[in-house]
Amino acid sequence: VHETLEPWVYEAVAAAGGSISAEHGVGQCKPDHLHLNKPAAAIDLMAAIKRTLDPNLILNPYKVLPAAAVGRPRGFPLFCADDERDDE
Repeated sequence: VHETLEPWVYEAVAAAGGSISAEHGVGQCKPDHLHLNKPAAAIDLMAAIKRTLDPNLILNPYKVLPAAAVGRPRGFPLFCADDERDDE
């Protein structure tokens, strides 16, 4: 249910002029939805700065920017606060 509702909620929030990042930022759970709140030019600029200062993508990896924006593969297993952990 979460994976089905979340994109719809993000789109509705963006359409109403809201933000999906709030106090905790985009982090590793919402980078693929960043385009709902930032124009493509802003994401491209952030990605260019990231690639320039961190060409090996080792500083704060898999956070904030979509995988495609910085040229890294998708599919890295992420843990988000609202996910259930198998080891608990």
